[in-house]
Amino acid sequence: MNNTIAVRSTGNLRDKYSKVSSSIALANQCIFTEISGKSTGFDRKLYLLLLHIAWDDLDTHSKVGKWHEIKESELRSLVDRHIIEKRTERLYESAKRLVQTSVEYRFTENDKRWIGLSSLMSVQVLEKEERDGFFRFRFPAEMVDILKNPSIFTRLYLQFIFSLKSKYSIKMYEICSSLVNLRYSEIVLSADEIRKFLHANEKLEQWSFLYRRAILPAINEINEKSDIAGFRIDHNLHRCGKGGKVASIKLIVTKTQNRILLDKSLQKSAKPNDNVNVLKNNAFKTSTYEKAVKLANGLDIYVLEDEWRRSISQSDIKVKNAEKHFLAFVRFRANKTNKREGRV
Repeated sequence: MNNTIAVRSTGNLRDKYSKVSSSIALANQCIFTEISGKSTGFDRKLYLLLLHIAWDDLDTHSKVGKWHEIKESELRSLVDRHIIEKRTERLYESAKRLVQTSVEYRFTENDKRWIGLSSLMSVQVLEKEERDGFFRFRFPAEMVDILKNPSIFTRLYLQFIFSLKSKYSIKMYEICSSLVNLRYSEIVLSADEIRKFLHANEKLEQWSFLYRRAILPAINEINEKSDIAGFRIDHNLHRCGKGGKVASIKLIVTKTQNRILLDKSLQKSAKPNDNVNVLKNNAFKTSTYEKAVKLANGLDIYVLEDEWRRSISQSDIKVKNAEKHFLAFVRFRANKTNKREGRV
């Protein structure tokens, strides 16, 4: 049974006439992670733009230490066209900040858990007097498998990200996009966790500053563009102690009507197969979910169930026993995550 998720980018940012939405499927491990270094919203947009350009060649270039290349004039043109912000004169400075930004990642090797630390990318450009040559860049070889073959991923639509004003809005969109298709589209994050995942700087150490200057503006900006984002965000604060200190925040994501209609149209267009009746007639018992929890090794069993149902609806393999097939899928996914993310 092949349960590998085919992770692809969509669209072509380099084709000005392309009408296909440009997106990448970013590993959730790259969304919910700690990143150290000073970066801006423009930096994040540039990183995602370069990642999209390089996506199909990551295995043949970054993974083997080979540079991706693009003419600097073309890159400036892409930045002007897509990112809009008039900062092309700061292209090198932005790339320099990305190189100086470090990210943690986890993996397992020979049954031992490792934590890796790497810069987001490497860059080479010609010296000032010889500019307008080629812009070289590559991503860490050790991160390519995580990027291209994630166990869980989130599809991010780049045109929407490019329209956002701050890095906090971009990170909030990434976090909430990872929730939109879950059975329970919500997440509770501690104050420290959301500060870490938003990559908030030291000036926002106090909760009141973080909430007023980062969290609330990000939620409001996305909600103002909810028809494009495909969802709205609500939130609740949990306070504790006599002083009412904020301990955590719950983010609740609700699909817009347009997104619901789009998802339904995609479901209708999916090719039916012999497993349709299996899906219709099999609502799992509580005992099945209890078995799945033991096998899942910390993964969300409802996300896994959704992936399994999508997988068999498009599979040529006829499923005779839905429960056994689902539990085998959970075991396979958990084992794969052990190897890639260091879980035990």
